[in-house]
Amino acid sequence: LYEYFVGHLSHLGSLKVKQRKSNDILVLCNRKNFGYIMDSDSDGNIMTKGFTIVFSLRRVIDSPCISRITQSHPNRWSHHLIVDEKDAISDKLIEWMEEAYMLAG
Repeated sequence: LYEYFVGHLSHLGSLKVKQRKSNDILVLCNRKNFGYIMDSDSDGNIMTKGFTIVFSLRRVIDSPCISRITQSHPNRWSHHLIVDEKDAISDKLIEWMEEAYMLAG
């Protein structure tokens, strides 16, 4: 599922996936971080299937597939989305990830 998701981002160009040393979080970055892949849900519970994607935009997304939204900085909103099956990796999610990628520069 992870490879399927990252494969859908390969068209973005300079994409790196780094693992944080302190915990089980993968960081998606170009020159700056634009997303995170975590093995826990929005409440910190370890997921047995799938992962949570976190990305930040300058707007709030109103969608039932977003499990949590927090204001991470002024004019920046972090969105959490649980991916537990291939159907969760929708065209809309890829558009949001592209927007986060472009915002990160």
